[in-house]
Amino acid sequence: MPEPLRTTIGQFSSSGGRWQARAGNVRAVEPAPELPSAQRGSLYILVEVSGAEGGHAALYRQMLNAAQTAFYEMGETVEGALRQAVRSAHAVLRRANEGLPEAQWRAGMSLVVRYGSQLVIAQAGPSLVLVSHERTIDQFPAQLGAFGPALGGEDRPDVNIYDSTVEPGSMVLMAQSDWPNQVAPEALAVAAAASSVSLATQYLGQLAGNADLTAL
Repeated sequence: MPEPLRTTIGQFSSSGGRWQARAGNVRAVEPAPELPSAQRGSLYILVEVSGAEGGHAALYRQMLNAAQTAFYEMGETVEGALRQAVRSAHAVLRRANEGLPEAQWRAGMSLVVRYGSQLVIAQAGPSLVLVSHERTIDQFPAQLGAFGPALGGEDRPDVNIYDSTVEPGSMVLMAQSDWPNQVAPEALAVAAAASSVSLATQYLGQLAGNADLTAL
């Protein structure tokens, strides 16, 4: 019987050319095996919010909390739970916009669920995920810029669901959608193919320059 896969998690956040130890817009949830929530798998989230006002840190926390709670407590299937997670985060941002209309906050969101070697990826609005394999790199969405409605607006966001797998040595790189405006997609693929999380983080730091970017 193969050994269970173990994960190494790294966060990347840069602001004005300075690296930060933590990114406020990402979350990794890996329930202990004995907890009932472990039956649904581990959950990884990246949210990116744009808007004219400050307060992003509080918004990120509220959206991440809403998505996590909905995923583990709602929906009969993983896919259904992911859709509920996106809708719950969207509702948080809608309420924030109603309270401060001039902010015009909008968001994109990527969620990845891992159960064993299986991945289920959900994306809504601006988002980008890369998954490395021994000889290939998969990109979601396959076409850069192919985004549906952003979270926080009047339109209900479309949730795109993808299935993938991982094996020993695979890396899942959840990246802010602005990364391709800063670097070539091939450079991000190199980061996703790095032999370790620490090397990937160092390379992302070199690529980011003075841009404000995040990744998980």
